[in-house]
Amino acid sequence: MPSETQSRSEDQRERHVLQYNQHLQTPGQQESQLPSTGQKKFKLFKTVDDRFDEACDNPIEQFPLAGYRKLAVLMGMQNSTIPIFRRFGSLNMLNLMSLQAELLELQQIFVDQCSVDDGMRLRQHLAFSFMDLRDKDEAGALREQWECFLPIREKLKEYSA
Repeated sequence: MPSETQSRSEDQRERHVLQYNQHLQTPGQQESQLPSTGQKKFKLFKTVDDRFDEACDNPIEQFPLAGYRKLAVLMGMQNSTIPIFRRFGSLNMLNLMSLQAELLELQQIFVDQCSVDDGMRLRQHLAFSFMDLRDKDEAGALREQWECFLPIREKLKEYSA
């Protein structure tokens, strides 16, 4: 026969679980409508199936649920714990190494052009002004140094993504 203390703690636990379940209920949902665990009329945690059913009740998600569409709904649920994406770690490392090699080539072209511009008296100011670097010179020619820098900018966006 359970002691009075055990009986009180079980009653407190049941009250807490019922309060928790009331917190989970949507407005108008009755306690008897909560899914049964088999032995008791309350449920402490929602299962993946319960969360899936809730996600399917969303009118935006109304499309036939099968295959990848069903998997997409499961993965799209808030607090989903279904980790299924592969990282492709080796391929990502190869891609980063390839981008680094391309950046090194572009950097060398840029450095060479900077050296050429620094050697020309009329272009030495390009090292101090991005505005001048971007603008056309008096003859209307584009700045070669800026043209060398633009592909670096694009490659860095790809590298940093």
